[in-house]
Amino acid sequence: MAFSPYLETVKNKIKIVIADDRILFRKWLRLLLGSMNTVEISAEADNGFEAVKLAAEIKPDLVILDYEMPVMNGVEAAQIISRELPDTMIVMLTVYKDSAIRKRAIQAGVNAFLAKDAAENEIIKVIGDLGKVKNDKPDK
Repeated sequence: MAFSPYLETVKNKIKIVIADDRILFRKWLRLLLGSMNTVEISAEADNGFEAVKLAAEIKPDLVILDYEMPVMNGVEAAQIISRELPDTMIVMLTVYKDSAIRKRAIQAGVNAFLAKDAAENEIIKVIGDLGKVKNDKPDK
């Protein structure tokens, strides 16, 4: 497993909420990201509505959303989270490779878009890069 060089330079742990309706994928992602000493998985959700609710309560640094979830999809959740928590970064993961989906996600406030079949080191690099951006922002 490869690690981002940025992970060693972050000042604080990155608080993350993971939202995906597939429990096995959430567990895999928790295991993958949990191996990074700069990440704290704060909560998990199995639908977009729950992700929005948890994000409002926890105010995480990063929310990882699946595109297709029951109750509320990832794009709808991203719109609300980006509006209510503008400092929270959003990564969307999906099995779809359609450019229209990517465009809708970016318009909804998603900061990064990854295919679910992305290599582990690619996922770690994106999270590490967003963590570096988050930690480079001046404290308010």
